[in-house]
Amino acid sequence: MFFYELLWALSGVERMFLWSVLFGMLIGFIGIGGWMFMFRFHPDTSKVNFKIYYIQLFFAHIIFSLTALAVYLFL
Repeated sequence: MFFYELLWALSGVERMFLWSVLFGMLIGFIGIGGWMFMFRFHPDTSKVNFKIYYIQLFFAHIIFSLTALAVYLFL
């Protein structure tokens, strides 16, 4: 939540659906990059379906971003 608050503060954009989805996508790509980096150094990742995992991770960040927007708008 800290980084979403920081993104909203630094970008100066209004908290709305479109920007929330875009922020979720941005953070999703950053998260995928971080996990790709970590998996590269793990000795046993043979059972992980990376494509499915990264797709799920990407959409989870968008859902989190939309949930954060809803909390800000309705509370």
